[in-house]
Order: sequence, then structure tokens, then C-alpha cells
Amino acid sequence: MPPSARVHLDEQGSSEIHAELERILASESFCNSRQSDKLLRYLVKHSLDNRDELLRERVIGVDVFGREPGYDTNEESIVRVRANELRKRLAKYYQELQAQPSVRFTIPAGSYRVEFEPRTEVPTPPAKQARSEAAIDHFWRPAIASPRPVVICSPHPVLYGFTHKFRERATGSSLSHIRSQTEPLELAPDCSLHWRDVVTIRDQYIGMGSAHAIAAITGLLAERRKPSTTRFGNDISFEDLRTSPAVLVGAFSNHWTLDMTSDWRFVFTEHGASPTIQDRATGQEWALSGLTPSGRTKEDYAIVARVFQSRTGELLITAAGITQYGTRTAGEFLVNPSLMERAMRDAVPDWPEKSIQVLLHAPVIGQIPGPPEVVAVHVW
Repeated sequence: MPPSARVHLDEQGSSEIHAELERILASESFCNSRQSDKLLRYLVKHSLDNRDELLRERVIGVDVFGREPGYDTNEESIVRVRANELRKRLAKYYQELQAQPSVRFTIPAGSYRVEFEPRTEVPTPPAKQARSEAAIDHFWRPAIASPRPVVICSPHPVLYGFTHKFRERATGSSLSHIRSQTEPLELAPDCSLHWRDVVTIRDQYIGMGSAHAIAAITGLLAERRKPSTTRFGNDISFEDLRTSPAVLVGAFSNHWTLDMTSDWRFVFTEHGASPTIQDRATGQEWALSGLTPSGRTKEDYAIVARVFQSRTGELLITAAGITQYGTRTAGEFLVNPSLMERAMRDAVPDWPEKSIQVLLHAPVIGQIPGPPEVVAVHVW
């Protein structure tokens, strides 16, 4: 939650904070951990009293864990270890909570002061204009409010290169490493190629569109002080998606996108050998008639989605196009308030509390996608 949205401690009802403390400590996440109970009570008490001098590592080690006053905090890290465990238990408690708590406890990394965040109600604005002005905040609020960092899942395309021996044989000269990385091979059309001349490259590259989308989304989360982590290639597991809100970037180069979104209304599929987007409710398809083997196109379609009850069990957001141009468009849409406002202008009033898909179309001029138009919006 941004600092401007926090309520100072003297504005909180201390009785409600103490009541929430007892609810937390009675939960399954805490009931069997005496040390976590003792530490959280200590941190809450002195945070409420604004006793920062008692919220230092050495003092906590003495008062809570019985260490000698002169103990070496570098050699004995019990306070840091127990505080990290406490943060995990709090995250688990809030993740399993069915209703929003009246006040949320957080302990920022690098600090032992407990911050108390009151429950924020999201009223339905009475007019479309008021609703659309905050569309981007409504869209991202569930991810920002999660106690867990947002996991951004990068595409993992498989690329193919050529062996050094093949390059030498095909060109008649020894290419430097720099030239082999920056200059395309110019070969005769009938140059023979065998599979032994090909090198399979996994988990090393992503497309420009995906890079643009990841940078844009990471920047938006950073502006809102929301921690995020980006995972690449085989570094992504289902556990990552199951335990944190996630953003899936890219479609046909990201099998997680294809797997996790296959039962939504708008899906990525193939018609023959051509990639398309299909409306599963009507059967309508959107394809790229001018798509070249090199991936160049004069237009692209993209899907932006935010789904609460996804197959992962966690919040899932997608930014994906048929090609890299659409993925870049989707990333820009997710961080652009005016684009989000126009898309949500005619949506049902309670869309902020529902799952949503937005189908976009964008022209591609040169290598840059232009401003997108909204083709369809589906809310459920």
C-alpha cells in the first residue's frame, strides 16, 4: 500500500489492533509457534508505543530471545531469522483468510516496526466518469493488496543457431565471436545444412516485445511500492503461480500462458499452422493475414486479462499478443491510465471485483505497434 494511503498509528483504534493480534495468534499459522507469538506481541506493543529504540535487532535479541546484551548480531542472526519466519507466517495467514481483515499487519524487510494498514473499502463510483478515472488502480488493486510479491513470468522461446564449423564451411572464413553475434549469415540458397550444424538454444533470450512489457509492468509495480520478481525460462514452476499473484507475459512462446488460459473465453490457438485468437463462445477468430515467416506483421492482436479464480488458485494477469508486437501492446495497455480508462468506460459498474479479459488490436508501423483499439471486453 502506498505510504499516502496508510493511516498513522494514533488514528488507529488500539483495541481493534489488539483484537486483530489475538485473531492472528489464534490462527493455524501461529497457534503452534511460541517464539513467533512472543516476537509478534513484542513488535506490536512497541510499534504502537512508537518505541523505535526497542525495535532494534540487538535489543530484540536481549528482550525476546534472552541473549546477552553484548552478543554479536553478525554471528548470531536469530532475530533476522525469526523475523523472516514471522513475515512468512503473516503472509500465509492473510493468504488463507476468507474475508478482508479490519486491519492488516505488515513488517517491511529491513525493519522490525509493524505497520498497521486499515481495511480499505472500494465503493462503486456513482458515475462512469468517476469509475474510469481510477480504472488502472481498480485493475491492479488485487495484486497490490496481496501480501506476496508479484511474480512476472517471462516467455521462454527455443532458438536455433549454427555451429562454428558450419559458419566457417559456409562462408569460407573464420568469423569472430562479435560478428557471429551481430551479423546475419549471407549464404547461397542451395547451401546444404545438416542437423549436426544446428545448435538448440534454450532459456537465454526473450523478444523485444516481451522485454518492453516486463519493463513497463515492473516499473508500474515499483511506483506503487509493490515488490515483484521476474522469472525466466525453466526457473518458473507451478508453485510460483500457486502461491503468488502472477503476470504471464507472451503467448506462443510461454507455455504457462497457453496452459493456464485455455478455458477462458478468448484463447490463443492455431488455425492450420497459423496462430490466432479465438472466441470460444462464438467461434470467431482473429488472425494475421500478413504474418511473415520472420515474424513481421502489419498488425497484431493481444489479450490482457485479470482473473481471480484461475487454475492456479491465485490472481493471474496476462499480457500477451499473437506476436511480440501484440505483447508489447498489452504491456503498454496495462500501465497506461488513459488506455485502461477507455477500455473500461462501458464495462459493467462492478467490473473491479470481477475477472476480465480485454481483446486489443494494434497496427504495426515499422517495428513499433501503434495505439491499440479495444475489440471486445468480457467480464465474469
